[in-house]
Amino acid sequence: MDTTTQESYAKLLSEHGRAELMIDGNCGCALLGSNLQEGEAEFVEFAPTAAAALNAPLEDKLNACKTALERLRLRLNLPDMGYFFEESHPYGN
Repeated sequence: MDTTTQESYAKLLSEHGRAELMIDGNCGCALLGSNLQEGEAEFVEFAPTAAAALNAPLEDKLNACKTALERLRLRLNLPDMGYFFEESHPYGN
């Protein structure tokens, strides 16, 4: 990874502080940034369709979000990046 790319990821982290974990249809998502267009995200499917996601076990949703977070940390080389649960996640406020 080049220095400019790493600096842009570090800037995102300094601006947003931590990744946001959420449910998007049938996927767990980890997002660093204010939105998908300006930030960085990873998605992990936990059910084959959005309809099936409605009945998916809570543990599957949590694991998908954790896996997405780990993938995002690895890709951005930010191993200590924190997170919080967005409202769409079962653990969100």
